[in-house]
Amino acid sequence: MRLFIEVNSCEPKEPCAHLAVCIDTVNGAVCQCPPGYQGDGAVCEDLDECLDKTICGTNQKCLNIPGSYTCVDYEGN
Repeated sequence: MRLFIEVNSCEPKEPCAHLAVCIDTVNGAVCQCPPGYQGDGAVCEDLDECLDKTICGTNQKCLNIPGSYTCVDYEGN
């Protein structure tokens, strides 16, 4: 008879980046960066959504913020 001891691969020491989500699987921990970030989960970097020049309206400018972005009207509009 075999006994299996379930081990949470995400504890006690989180193997993922500070903002990443750790998912415990039968094969070990899987790290995923949250929305608005890119990377392998061990390292997560802010995704600059403003590189997409069409993300905001024609009379707006894009401001990249950690994990997201915001569109603001140009002054005078």
